[in-house]
Amino acid sequence: MRPTLPLYLPGEPVEAQILWNGFGKTAANLSVKVAVFLQDQPANRTEATATIPATQPLLLAAPKEKGFHIIEAQLLDNGKARAADRSGFWIRDLEYLKSGPKLSVNKDYFELDGKPLAVIGTTYMSSEAQRLYFEHPNAYVWDQDLAHISSAGLNMIRTGWWTGWDKFFDETGQPYERTLRTMEAFLMTARKHDLPVQFNFFAFLPDVLAGTNSYLDPEAVRKQQTLVSAVAARFREVPWLAWDLINEPSISKRLWTMRPNEDWIESDKWNEWLAKKYPDREALAAAWNLPVASVQGSVPLPQEIEFNSRGMYIGRNSLKAHDYMLFAQDVFADWAQKMRDTIRATGSQQLVTVGQDEGGVMDGLHRLTTDARSTSSPITPGGRTIRCSGTRWWQNSRGRRC
Repeated sequence: MRPTLPLYLPGEPVEAQILWNGFGKTAANLSVKVAVFLQDQPANRTEATATIPATQPLLLAAPKEKGFHIIEAQLLDNGKARAADRSGFWIRDLEYLKSGPKLSVNKDYFELDGKPLAVIGTTYMSSEAQRLYFEHPNAYVWDQDLAHISSAGLNMIRTGWWTGWDKFFDETGQPYERTLRTMEAFLMTARKHDLPVQFNFFAFLPDVLAGTNSYLDPEAVRKQQTLVSAVAARFREVPWLAWDLINEPSISKRLWTMRPNEDWIESDKWNEWLAKKYPDREALAAAWNLPVASVQGSVPLPQEIEFNSRGMYIGRNSLKAHDYMLFAQDVFADWAQKMRDTIRATGSQQLVTVGQDEGGVMDGLHRLTTDARSTSSPITPGGRTIRCSGTRWWQNSRGRRC
């Protein structure tokens, strides 16, 4: 038994779907007994019954109270209970959602309501549906999970979208109302357990909205901004929420490596970047220790052998690859800046963070300065240093999260 939505507005009737799979067994004489109650008032419940298989959602009366409500379903066989299931939903309470401590930073630490916060947190995915918890929301399971996390002494969670983006928004990037309500229900659950949330929009490569290049194609970036703007605008007043632009970003479809995407947009931007960095082709050739004749016309992106130290044995060097890494860092930093500006344009003053490029740190340039754009790896030049925390990954024992 699942509510059609994990969050309803005050006065809205609640629809519940009866999910039945008898594995070939007959549903004769089977029924479902349903009880709905406010979590802290289990004795004050409303009840309904339905037959199996159900041909349409069960319509339940609109609850009178705001807060977290439990749906308790019993499978009855000739009136005898054979199985039970619980799910839940929230009735919107914006005052409660927007209450709570403010998450911020000082020059050394995270702060919660102005007091230093030693973060002891975890990445969260539902114990029932894992990464698909937005596609198959169950607020009751979230409540149980986050209660365990909080009782264990953890004080912050990182969560968001790792997969299934095409289920969350339309072809323009506009999120569906169901998506926004699901996120609101999750945030209400986190608020209930006093857990600040770092929510990531994308994972690995923001290619979910199509386009030739995830970072450089203007149409792809515009759709990404539509998504980010709509979500940030909806939740800009939640004080304990931070935005994580992307988990483990890669610069190209070759995930977790610092390698070119090899599309025409990247090639054009690469040549524009070189033209800005070097005054002429003689300077470029000197920087790469190559004959001038070899860098005329459109300069191709570096090949795999140029990222390999053994390339020197066949007349290649890594100087072009070095410049490509700097180029990739600039591309990523510019993209992160656009996303940050999009968030700020909604009125949100919440923290904006980004994950590290695991492969980029492994085989890229290990520089420990970043810019004021609140990005981490690909670690970007120029500007202030921001806070980093240690992480571990199988290809990188010196991980950082910024």
